[in-house]
Amino acid sequence: MKSALSFIFYLVACIPGAAFAFTPAFPLPAQPNASEVSDLSSFGLISGAWDGDKLPAVQLEGQVSKQSWRIPTSELTSLQLLSPLRDQLTEQGYDLVFECDTEACGGFDFRFAADVFNEPGMHVNLGDYRFLSARRTAENGGSQALNIMISRTPETGFVQINQLGSAADTPTTTEPVITPIPVTPVVSSDLGQALETRGHAVLEGVTFRSGGTTLAESGMSSLAAVAEYLQQNPSRRVTLVGHTDAVGGLAGNVDLSKRRAQAVMQHLIANLGVRADQITADGVGYLAPRASNLTDAGREANRRVEVTLTSTE
Repeated sequence: MKSALSFIFYLVACIPGAAFAFTPAFPLPAQPNASEVSDLSSFGLISGAWDGDKLPAVQLEGQVSKQSWRIPTSELTSLQLLSPLRDQLTEQGYDLVFECDTEACGGFDFRFAADVFNEPGMHVNLGDYRFLSARRTAENGGSQALNIMISRTPETGFVQINQLGSAADTPTTTEPVITPIPVTPVVSSDLGQALETRGHAVLEGVTFRSGGTTLAESGMSSLAAVAEYLQQNPSRRVTLVGHTDAVGGLAGNVDLSKRRAQAVMQHLIANLGVRADQITADGVGYLAPRASNLTDAGREANRRVEVTLTSTE
């Protein structure tokens, strides 16, 4: 096992014998905390925030795995723990179903309606947690689905992943299928389409010199597309996520990536009229590269900002 000081992704093996599609690679070595596998069980694929009465979910049946991990770290935020997992899911062909952050999820009610291990199997800080659900079609035509809960304390990150193995969709008879009322988006750009279908997009052309936070003129069309999308869809909320190349240490790069995302946010608010309550900014440093850091071109591609759709309410 690599040292806890190593920032190379550490692969965590799935439970032996379980036919589950997603094997997470965490940004730091993770310690398995709790696990449970059921050969046939119901699985609620969470599809929305707590609505004041219930938690919207599509009910499926099949082999279900529940696993949790502890990640000793005082440096990574809950978003920095989630972002690499989200990227892995996208690369593996999953469609993001729902993503939220603490209060936008529904706070206390969401956490206790979700299927999460009790302490000490999983710790959820009610002031700092994030959730993501995703789904893809398996080779047999059935569904592979998962729910991810991430939280942290000042010293430790916590992750739980509940997965449905490859199984045909079979709605349960004991739980109603709850379908949220859809919000019809206005989509007038490729970037808006990417947000609606994939849940996130790279702000192409928004580049930075190594160590810098100054916006280049080349990226203004991408920023205009973000502003147009948010103004046309006032119920949407997004998070700007900054990324860096791998030059320098993690702490400095995380700070730099946050400042890059904040620079983009300030431009959108001050110059393009985006409402401040529709947009937040954070950064993950070099933990989620989209190209090799071994070349100049790769490092330049990694110095970027991405926009993630976080709420439709």
